Amino acid sequence: MAGGSWFHAVIFGVFVCSGFCSLLYQVVWVRLAFSHFGVITPVFSCVLSVFMLGLGLGSLLGGSLARWCSGRLAVSPACLYGAVEGMIGLGAFVVPWLFQEGEDWLLNAGQATSSSSYLFASSVLIFVALLPWCTLMGATVPVMMAFIRQVEPRNSSSFSFLYLANVIGAMAGTILSALVLIELFGFRNTSMIAATINFLLAAVGMILAPCPSGRASGRVIACGGESMHCSRTRRCLSSGPSSAVAMKTESSITDRTKPAGTIRQPWWPLARE
Repeated sequence: MAGGSWFHAVIFGVFVCSGFCSLLYQVVWVRLAFSHFGVITPVFSCVLSVFMLGLGLGSLLGGSLARWCSGRLAVSPACLYGAVEGMIGLGAFVVPWLFQEGEDWLLNAGQATSSSSYLFASSVLIFVALLPWCTLMGATVPVMMAFIRQVEPRNSSSFSFLYLANVIGAMAGTILSALVLIELFGFRNTSMIAATINFLLAAVGMILAPCPSGRASGRVIACGGESMHCSRTRRCLSSGPSSAVAMKTESSITDRTKPAGTIRQPWWPLARE
């Protein structure tokens, strides 16, 4: 199988797993919210609303965050993706704890809380407990799209590719969590399964990240506005029409003249033809 096909297969599998975890969390968190705040329509509506709000915010902010980290901090979007997946995995531990604390607080309020006040307080608690993790879930697609654009600048189908994988994983997560996993393992252990997958995806993101400056030869960098190819001798041979030799070190070029969106070739062989 060609290297590019392996790369696409890995990314596709990563996003199937990511979508699986996201919908698994949604099913578990809906049932946890029922168990802590009551099996009522407003609780269900609040969980779904916060989930969709978080996905929208993450989609809106993820791309800008990836560009900022890549341009200002020289952090690969793949590393950022790994960090996002790792933080999502932490939600498996934090959300049940926040729900339990919220339930205890509402119980202590007791008779002083009217039905409308109870519903409002429950909504606020659900909002605070779920929004950060749902926002991170929404950020996974634009962050990975930024990485694919670095590796394959001419790829114009990254969104549909990732969206398809995410939908397949989401369908599997909804069905398996509701019908199999929760029934066999309960809320806590099902959440731990999802968290384990998230942490594995975080490790994959770190592995996919481009190598540090100077580790691999033949990377494409920017020099004086033209595309340059750097060799181990740190000579930059212009691929533009002038073919002039720039006697600058790679570090000085990338640090001083690298524009936003400079492409660094990953150290791993999957994306190489």
